[in-house]
Amino acid sequence: MNVIEKLTEIAQNEPKVYEAGKRAGRDAFWDAFQVNGQRNDYAHAFRGPYWTDETFSPKYDLKGSSNTWEGYQEAFYKSGITNLKGILEKNNVRLITSDMVVMAGMFHGSKIEHLPEIDASSALKFDLTFYNMANIKDISLRGVRESCTFDRTFVLSSKIENLVLTDSVIGQDLSLGQAPKLSRNSIENVICCLSDTATGKTLTLSKEAVEAAFGSGNIQLSPSFDADFLANKGYTVTDNQDGSVTVSGGTETSVGYISFSPGALPQGTYELSHLETGEGAGVGLDVTIYDANGDSVSNFALHSGNKTSITIEEGYTLSLEIGPYGEYDNKIFKPTLNRLGWESLQDSKPNWTISLV
Repeated sequence: MNVIEKLTEIAQNEPKVYEAGKRAGRDAFWDAFQVNGQRNDYAHAFRGPYWTDETFSPKYDLKGSSNTWEGYQEAFYKSGITNLKGILEKNNVRLITSDMVVMAGMFHGSKIEHLPEIDASSALKFDLTFYNMANIKDISLRGVRESCTFDRTFVLSSKIENLVLTDSVIGQDLSLGQAPKLSRNSIENVICCLSDTATGKTLTLSKEAVEAAFGSGNIQLSPSFDADFLANKGYTVTDNQDGSVTVSGGTETSVGYISFSPGALPQGTYELSHLETGEGAGVGLDVTIYDANGDSVSNFALHSGNKTSITIEEGYTLSLEIGPYGEYDNKIFKPTLNRLGWESLQDSKPNWTISLV
């Protein structure tokens, strides 16, 4: 092998040597940092912005002791790590919390976006655990005990959408009032986990989250009609700005068409009612529910003074129409749509005070 060939070979092997050196250096660092997998005190261990997705690469499972003031206290306080779950999975290591009694401020102020499921089966306190996590959207807890306390646990973590509680019972005051994006499934899950025997306890939820998930009650309907077409039929139609219309005029042979759009509806159960007052023929409300493909799955007439319950699945749309005919004298047509669910869910835990802020 001549000199040129030798230099070429060295150049080709240089990246491999460099990577091998990096691996050896990484292994040596984490062997020392994690005491060859025997470390059991990670209090403040990954605190600060210098811990990032690049610098955090543990070699062994992370397992804190059950000592009240050690273990995981502020372990990731203001950490720059974002994908904690992904890094642990990539390195085939676990964040073991099953023996932890206190996880005070464990993720306080961190940039973490993705967390693994947290085993809370021994936890007595979740004080400040997820405080001021500006980027977190999903939190999953398993085995929360009825005696576990939540002091400012989710304060200033306003992006939380999904809070999953598995095999858990909530028996102490809990505030999610600063989680305006909390999903309907999460709200239902949390309320389902509220203790049936606890007394004098309060669950605080964001009013914005509840209204977005369950609706604010009445769904504002928007009448839509072709005024020129109806005028040619002799009708004068007034939008009363409250979801109703007033119809006057017409002849014995006049026929019109007015629709009431509820807009996009979240899936859920709704109560639909219809009322007609004034002089003229009663026509009823023509109700049609369409699936996500635009096919009709239900069609019926709802007569004045009646109400019914309807279910809207994901992607479904609702059509509400009336077809006035004949002569009218200030006849008012008023369909009303209300979303159900929140009241019955709230009533399912009469021993709790459920507050909206």
